[in-house]
Amino acid sequence: MKVKIIRRKNQAVIVEWIDSAGAPQRGSIPFSAVYGDQVDDQVLEMAAPYGLPFAEMIELQATPEEVERQLHIRGIWTAQDLLENAQAAQGAIQAAYKLDLASLTRQVNTLIRQRSQ
Repeated sequence: MKVKIIRRKNQAVIVEWIDSAGAPQRGSIPFSAVYGDQVDDQVLEMAAPYGLPFAEMIELQATPEEVERQLHIRGIWTAQDLLENAQAAQGAIQAAYKLDLASLTRQVNTLIRQRSQ
């Protein structure tokens, strides 16, 4: 599979590739397993994951009702309102998910404190 080397440290590299679902992945593998920009799929399956498992940390609290409430607060009630006020609609969605980001940030800060002990 085609990879991009992100960083090399001694005999290990962090590589990035696109998985079968089209999502970017990163992992640490031996530098010796890289041939140009190619790495055997089996090596990537065994790669030590890079980064935080955000999907496992996110607990979504936003609901369709909260998004609707935020849209109404911003004066968006009709299709025309939405089309004419895309920036305000984006703000409504961001406001609805603000608590989710705060929760994720708290979890990351907790993880950082745990790792530094």
